[in-house]
Amino acid sequence: TVDATSSGTLAIYGLIDGENTGALMKLNTNYPSGTTFVVKVYKDGKLVGISDEKSSSGSAINFGSITTQECSE
Repeated sequence: TVDATSSGTLAIYGLIDGENTGALMKLNTNYPSGTTFVVKVYKDGKLVGISDEKSSSGSAINFGSITTQECSE
């Protein structure tokens, strides 16, 4: 369980469809070092893109580049 309060934040950033997200999401720094994260992109309630698994270390996590795709479901 992660506490709701923190003295700092960890930014997760990258590109979605070539557009820079800036700081897509900020996590509190109470997550243990080495915690892994995956960024998932949804459109109209359907999963259309997913990042590689990234490990937390340092002050920010760059999830890289995600290209979204239309789902045929």
